Amino acid sequence: YYEKNKVYSKPEVTIEIPGAAFSNKRGDIKVLHNFQGKEEVLVWTDRQGMVEWEIEVPESGLYQLGIMYYPLVDLRGNIELKLAIDGEVPFNDVQQILLPRAWRDAGQVQRDNRGNEIRPQQEMAPQWLFEVFQDKQGIYAEPYQFYLSAGKHRLTLSAIKGNFVIDRLTFHNRQLPTYAEIAG
Repeated sequence: YYEKNKVYSKPEVTIEIPGAAFSNKRGDIKVLHNFQGKEEVLVWTDRQGMVEWEIEVPESGLYQLGIMYYPLVDLRGNIELKLAIDGEVPFNDVQQILLPRAWRDAGQVQRDNRGNEIRPQQEMAPQWLFEVFQDKQGIYAEPYQFYLSAGKHRLTLSAIKGNFVIDRLTFHNRQLPTYAEIAG
């Protein structure tokens, strides 16, 4: 997929897609008008289901896709999604997109009778997180790139596992600074 599409430019365009602005849904999915400081969010409490958004792309090119989400306390482990664009899965890796949850220590570090530290239990620390869709196994260092032609497109997320809230999805191109700019 990438080899076929790498010739395309990476427009300096950001396309914001409000979570609550979906065009189609299946499953236990609703809109909340106020949740944890965000207005008009999509609440996905069905471990299955699907949501579609219609988007208008102003300029053809390769885009990264990110999501602002809030994992709900329910399941242990990552949220799992499947992505399709215009009804097709662009490449195999997006058949299982993993969105992590945030964790914190549930108590203080303890010590046993020999002075060894004992790690406390972990508990979920629900909060808004922004995640760019990328390979979670570390094979590819860069975020996934999706080719979008100018015009209308249909973005579909299907749930595999997890309960969560979506504030927005964002197609964009994050430009990392060069070493010289950082060292500057």
